Amino acid sequence: MDATDSNKQRYLATLRGEIPDRVPLHETILNGRYLRHVLGECDYEASHEMPPELQIPLLRRIGLDMASLGFYWRPTALNTWARLEEEVFPPLDGFLERVDRHLAALRGEPLGLLVYVHGPLDTTYLSMGYMEFFMSVNTDPALVEAVMDRFTAYHRQLIEELVKRPIDVIQIVDDIAMKQGTFLEPRQQRRLWLPRMEQLIEPIRKAGIPMQFHSDGNVEAFIEDVIAMGFSAINPIEPLCNDIREVKRRWGDRITLMGNLDIGGVLANGTPEQVEAEMRDLLRDLMPGGRYIAMSGSSIADCVDPRNYDAMVRTVKRHGRYG
Repeated sequence: MDATDSNKQRYLATLRGEIPDRVPLHETILNGRYLRHVLGECDYEASHEMPPELQIPLLRRIGLDMASLGFYWRPTALNTWARLEEEVFPPLDGFLERVDRHLAALRGEPLGLLVYVHGPLDTTYLSMGYMEFFMSVNTDPALVEAVMDRFTAYHRQLIEELVKRPIDVIQIVDDIAMKQGTFLEPRQQRRLWLPRMEQLIEPIRKAGIPMQFHSDGNVEAFIEDVIAMGFSAINPIEPLCNDIREVKRRWGDRITLMGNLDIGGVLANGTPEQVEAEMRDLLRDLMPGGRYIAMSGSSIADCVDPRNYDAMVRTVKRHGRYG
């Protein structure tokens, strides 16, 4: 395979705003139902939990362009100063060993490696608990900021190690919005979130590694911030709260869009023929000018009919070619 046509190069070219041979295919997580559809017996409930010796052949077989590995840890009830002071954050060595194992297995492979790390906001509200977080934003904002700072420093420590390695893409996962907009009033959220995001991603920018951003919910309130920080792509652009064609019209020349095929709609409840029709419509409207990566509007959860995801992949391979 010519290097310009490799899976990794196809994906990276799209992040740079170049036109590849075809639209790349990506899913951060394939869940157990789909894994069993492809593999039969399977001891794993999510693809990112699999060792590289199993994950990489699986992704090659499906036809995806990037392997994914993610770090996620959070304590519970981290909602008092005493709890914050006593909490011991675990060492990062084990996860870095997994990263190194994936990189070793990918040598000579056409696939690239995406590693995702969580941002400062969703780890904070999930660790504190929703109610405690939203109350503390008003009653004890210093505690909220202290928890955010602790996670920011912890994840930056991980990123400083990741950028020493030949990782192709780093994704920041931070669910900062719901369907109606940002979790907090936009100016308040920007004040809390943006400076810590800048701290978190500084080593990635210095290393020149492409970044992409993930948040569920409505993207309109923060997509300008994401672009200004230097992210190359955003996902999953949930279809129930975003018009991806309008997002393409407004921002599609400045950032690569990923996602939008509804897992709770056609992928779960439609037929392969309906999936093909919707995927072809997305390709028709989002391919022009490049900067589109085909992906679901979330992840391939167990609600998705495996035959429908197969139809999505086939459609992109067949109808997502440029030139």
